[in-house]
Amino acid sequence: MGKEQREKIIKILIGIVIVLAVLYLIGAFAFRDRFYFRSYINGVNYGGKTVKEVEMKIADDVSKYKLTIKERDKKEETITAADISLIYVSDGTIQELKEKQSPLNWLFGSLKKDTQEMEATTTYDRNKLASAIDNLVCLDEEKVVKPVNAYLNYKDGEYEVVNAVQGNQLDEEKFRALVKDAVESGKTSIDLEKEDCYLKPEYDETKKELLEAQKVMNQYVKTEITYDFSDRTEVLNGDIIKDWLSIDDNFNVTISEEGQIEYIKGLEQKYNTLGQPRQFVTHDKKTITVPSGNYGYMINRWEEKDEMEQNIKDGAKIKREPVYRYRGYVREENDIGDTYVEIDLTQQKMWFYVNGKTYVETDVVTGNVSRGNATPVGVYAITYKERDATLNGEDYSSPVEYWMPFNGNIGIHDASWRTTFGGELYKTSGSHGCVNTPPANAKKIFEKIEKGMPVIVHN
Repeated sequence: MGKEQREKIIKILIGIVIVLAVLYLIGAFAFRDRFYFRSYINGVNYGGKTVKEVEMKIADDVSKYKLTIKERDKKEETITAADISLIYVSDGTIQELKEKQSPLNWLFGSLKKDTQEMEATTTYDRNKLASAIDNLVCLDEEKVVKPVNAYLNYKDGEYEVVNAVQGNQLDEEKFRALVKDAVESGKTSIDLEKEDCYLKPEYDETKKELLEAQKVMNQYVKTEITYDFSDRTEVLNGDIIKDWLSIDDNFNVTISEEGQIEYIKGLEQKYNTLGQPRQFVTHDKKTITVPSGNYGYMINRWEEKDEMEQNIKDGAKIKREPVYRYRGYVREENDIGDTYVEIDLTQQKMWFYVNGKTYVETDVVTGNVSRGNATPVGVYAITYKERDATLNGEDYSSPVEYWMPFNGNIGIHDASWRTTFGGELYKTSGSHGCVNTPPANAKKIFEKIEKGMPVIVHN
């Protein structure tokens, strides 16, 4: 190769270098206020754009901001930049990112991907954000379904487990914080389910303790107590007992004492006869009202409650009488029955009926009216009977062969010292309150009468 040819090649190369240098310098001049190619900010390629252009683009993106709130049951709601007056604020951050890129290094800087992360400075109206959140359907009280624990429901004679309701009620404080954080960080969506933002029931239908309580309560409502009142019955079963059952916070099943007592009070009101006046048909077929005495039935409220509660816990199917404090002789609606003693004070007569038939009819002498010892009227019960008793008082001591008390120290007995009975003797020379009876008739009554038999004393 000749000298001239070499010089020509050298000149060409120098020219190329000069051109390249000029082009490079032109590029450096161009990139003095532009980002390198392949410059990414928050995942967006802003290569070749000026700081102002980048900020305008960010501002435009911010103005189009939309937060999508993903809710339960595939529902979605949004909050937009316009809703909360969200705008971009230029704070020099983009300029700082640009200044990190030397214009002279534009070529080599553009050959590789330059990724920058930044938080765009924004501002919004906090009151508008609060209002936007308030207006979300997910916070509308009329449409919010609160979570409900699984529970037991009585149906068709047994308790079934009703599944828990998850509902859609939010932990509002947490939710508001999530939305605020999303807006301030530029997040475009939040999934409330994934963020565990929904309130939950404390327990569901798989709760072991709830299932154990179900077994207990189902045993209780299987109970059937048939109360036997001879010619009437009352049945206590699960349909009544269910209203007495409850479960405490520890899943212990309790039986309402108040419920049991109220039920027993109902039995008392219907079936207690002690202390109640009675309609009574006399020997001459007259219907009269006789005041109460010591005869009749009275349920023992608290002992019956204990017995009832144990029956319920056992799930018993049983027929029984209630626990009585006092008992009459006949457990029927007419608890006097057809075996009883009738004493008519006006006629001074006494009848002893056995199975509806007159067994003894006799004249008697009752308490001395003039001395205030009148035999008290009422319905009483024979307390006991005793042979060869001695009756003692303040001014007397009288031995008798047949003693049948029915009202404290007042009773029926033989009066061998009397030769006359009936008439009006009782008004001035009657007894201290007892029913003086001819010995033969007293003996006959004594042999047949039993403890508890009713004695009706009337005028």
